Amino acid sequence: MANKTPDPTSQREQASQRKLAAAYRATYAVAALSLFLGILAVIFRSQAPGGIFLAIVCFAFGSLYALLGFFIQRKSAIALGISVALMLLNLISGLYNVVQTSSFTGLIIPIAFLSQTLPGFEAIQNLKKNSI
Repeated sequence: MANKTPDPTSQREQASQRKLAAAYRATYAVAALSLFLGILAVIFRSQAPGGIFLAIVCFAFGSLYALLGFFIQRKSAIALGISVALMLLNLISGLYNVVQTSSFTGLIIPIAFLSQTLPGFEAIQNLKKNSI
């Protein structure tokens, strides 16, 4: 039996596929969390001031993130850029919260999702270059 060495191109492509998958999965996860928060806002709208407005905003952003995840999955750098920009805005609002509360726990989730989406740019570039 011949000893086959893995093709470096296919290894890079597989690594890029994994990075792209992490990027769109993180975006889908943000969508799911937003939709879940929207459902909670509807259920508890009587206890929260402006609950129905909060629900509408959560549903809108959840739907937007789901749509962006769909296009990221199809290797759209523009959709990934929009998703990263929205996540950066979330991170900036989290920093504002840190200044007010001195608690860094609100930054953990935005940083985790952002760290999963940023390598998607390189992955999309590599995958598009290999497909030409």
